[in-house]
Amino acid sequence: MKKPGAAKKKPGAAEKKPGELDPDYGKDGVSIVPAEFSGDETYTLQIEVCVKNTIDDSMVFVGHNPPQDGSGAVPWRPLFFTRIDKNGKWDESLRHVKLPETGMEEYGIIRSLNYITLDGRGRYLASFVYRYGSAGNIVYHAAIHAFDENFKPIGDFGENGMIYLKHPDYPQKGSKKPQPKLNPKKSTTGNVSETEQCPNSSKPENLDYRFESKLDLVDGKIKIIFSGLVMNSTGLITNSTLCALLNPHTGELVAGLGEKGDKSQIALPVVADRVFIPYRVEFLKDGSFLIAGFTTDKNEPYLVRFNSNATLDENFGDGGKIRLAGAPLHTGLAVFKNTIVVSTAPFHAGSDPTQLYGFTLSGKVLPQFTKEIRSPSFTKGHKKNAQTGISLHHIKFDPAGRLVLAGNIIDEHKFSYLQIARLSADGTLDESFGKGGFSDPKKFDYLYSSHGIYLLKDAINIFSWMDKSLVQRHDRIARFTA
Repeated sequence: MKKPGAAKKKPGAAEKKPGELDPDYGKDGVSIVPAEFSGDETYTLQIEVCVKNTIDDSMVFVGHNPPQDGSGAVPWRPLFFTRIDKNGKWDESLRHVKLPETGMEEYGIIRSLNYITLDGRGRYLASFVYRYGSAGNIVYHAAIHAFDENFKPIGDFGENGMIYLKHPDYPQKGSKKPQPKLNPKKSTTGNVSETEQCPNSSKPENLDYRFESKLDLVDGKIKIIFSGLVMNSTGLITNSTLCALLNPHTGELVAGLGEKGDKSQIALPVVADRVFIPYRVEFLKDGSFLIAGFTTDKNEPYLVRFNSNATLDENFGDGGKIRLAGAPLHTGLAVFKNTIVVSTAPFHAGSDPTQLYGFTLSGKVLPQFTKEIRSPSFTKGHKKNAQTGISLHHIKFDPAGRLVLAGNIIDEHKFSYLQIARLSADGTLDESFGKGGFSDPKKFDYLYSSHGIYLLKDAINIFSWMDKSLVQRHDRIARFTA
């Protein structure tokens, strides 16, 4: 007997299976993000950053138009906000909202987009890298812009919604326009050129998560972790990774960092005598934070824990740090209760697996999450059971403690395909997800990779992309049943 009030199944509706595209989202499980000058799939916005609105489950994006003339020249200015609702429908009433460019004329690359709630209202925080001149040096530093739910600048935050941080050792002086061309020399902390330090992620091969700013509302304050760079007139580069605390209402710097807690912006301690570049950051409830990243020059990967005042937590691992094996460029980081998981994978997967490392919050090894994840058989149009590499560099725990992993697999022909996997709370592959714990890339081989996981109550949103030409990406949000 049917229970009173039980939901009726739509006639002919297919049963949704975990690990497969949700046919009710967008068009057959995939939603496009149209370019500002286009309302169809011919041209899509080239997404730089995106975030899930935690109140209404919509997806919000910042990106720029693709080239229209076939030249491949990317018009990465201006930038636009746009939105797709929880059902995968583009917000045609809002369309595209242009971001202000004040202060960004010379240089400005968006690094992250966060959604927070403050005093019961939602707001978006966008972080940028900008540059300014200071006593003959060129300084690359962080700027934060605050926007309301309709993407209008919040006037009480900084100056018309914008705050430009200054390097504590290089306050701004003189002209705001630095010399346009310099030939970077070897850095004092590693051989990193200007373009490597501040990559433009307009091209698919440059969708890289090094040097991105990471920020969130932590213990009532905005805490931001970011990479800074100072280049002198001879091209000598000095790198640093910094932490800053800001008042979330006004954007003003506030004290709370350093041994005495009297600093509002400091450089993070070096790791193994090298500047430590953040790849992934997880902020914990007590204000402390974890960084999975690598050292400059040597590219050595580490997991490091910092106290809430941005000093090393020397009770974690070996004096605050844990050295990870290999020298990968792709790293994932996820935390659930007392469990930390780090994934490492090569930038180009080749035939290599993804390596997982599991730890407690104190740095003790968790064997159930310390393992290799190897690609399942992939046979569509290729040699049977050909060895494929797998790079699962995005990882997140869901509320049940299951670990969702996303990235790509590379076949023997060097083609890339989106791959998603899920582990149960005990670290084993979740057999209820897809086939043996893996999604089947043969069913959506037009999606190339993952550039973000966004979890909902009963679904998984993946920011992915596909290529239809040599000069533009076609960015998508793909929804999978959880």
